[in-house]
Amino acid sequence: MTVLSVENLTISYRTARRWREVVHNVSFALQRGEMLAFVGESGSGKTTTAQAIIGLLADNARRDAGKSVLNGEEISRWSAKRLDTLRGARISLVPQDPGNSLNPVKTIGAQVGEIIQLHQKVTHAQRDEQVLALLKKGRPEPPRTAHDAVPASALRRDETARADCHRHCPEPGRHHCR
Repeated sequence: MTVLSVENLTISYRTARRWREVVHNVSFALQRGEMLAFVGESGSGKTTTAQAIIGLLADNARRDAGKSVLNGEEISRWSAKRLDTLRGARISLVPQDPGNSLNPVKTIGAQVGEIIQLHQKVTHAQRDEQVLALLKKGRPEPPRTAHDAVPASALRRDETARADCHRHCPEPGRHHCR
């Protein structure tokens, strides 16, 4: 059974004076149990193709042609609000570097909470409890509350600092940096 099919997808970006086609007639069909990875050079349209399928094109982009069909239902012309019900629940985009996809001025907890709130009917307290449980799974020193979760930009700095520390540590196996 075909889970996702894309037919003749063509996408353009607006430049200073004109529209420039960047994705040219992409077509594929994905069967149940299969996975698909877009592979290509930087700037070849991998992310743009995936974003178009789930309705997340940038403001300066447009779908010129083609359609996306999910479980037999064409979703290409769905509104953003209707696509919100799909994203994360039935179809997702996993970026190459998820850390760069976080909003640097919001806490990670707030961003995870937005997704939970979008897809589940839960109270704010239940949402915060779920956020905290998820964060505890992924961090050695989890926050005490969902609102204590560090901003995405701080996490990025923390990862960089830890990498530098490990690279310059005077005694392998002993970590002097915090």
